[in-house]
Amino acid sequence: IPIGPNSPGVPFMTSQSAADAQAVGLQRVLMWPLEEIIAGVSLVVVVGSVVWGVITRYIFPQPAAWSYEVATIAFAYVVFFGAAAGVRYRLHSDIDVLVVMFPERLQRAVSIFNFWLLATFFTALTIFFGIHAIDAQKSLTIALNLPRSVIYAPLALASAMMLLRHVQLWVDPERFPGHIHEANIS
Repeated sequence: IPIGPNSPGVPFMTSQSAADAQAVGLQRVLMWPLEEIIAGVSLVVVVGSVVWGVITRYIFPQPAAWSYEVATIAFAYVVFFGAAAGVRYRLHSDIDVLVVMFPERLQRAVSIFNFWLLATFFTALTIFFGIHAIDAQKSLTIALNLPRSVIYAPLALASAMMLLRHVQLWVDPERFPGHIHEANIS
């Protein structure tokens, strides 16, 4: 049975359709709520670690020395990945009391300035935490003896996700339908 564009029941993929399929796959991955999943799991780890630390401190003769360290690291993940989710769903407040009184052109200029200011900030955070993750590879945490890059590398990822979500929403404000809850304070 020949396989080709005219074969019955066999899809034939051209290089263009393969590229389109990869683009669709990438779009699907970029829509995943990864920041929410990581922040949610981290919050469960924080609660579980603190509860275990309290239980071992008051019930067992030897408290779990690692519970505070795990809770601290997981809390940093909750904060930064939660902030990335806030960028995704536009939950960070826009205080535009003065800006709404400006003419349309000046409002647009302020909007563009804010976009580039935040994009620069998220890029700087990503670079800062990336450099710290590389530098901290040699330094170990006290209780778990993990490289401190375990702390900084995910924060670099979360900052990069803030930048990605910020750009995605600038390009297409309706990218995350049903989830846009602007927190404007006018």
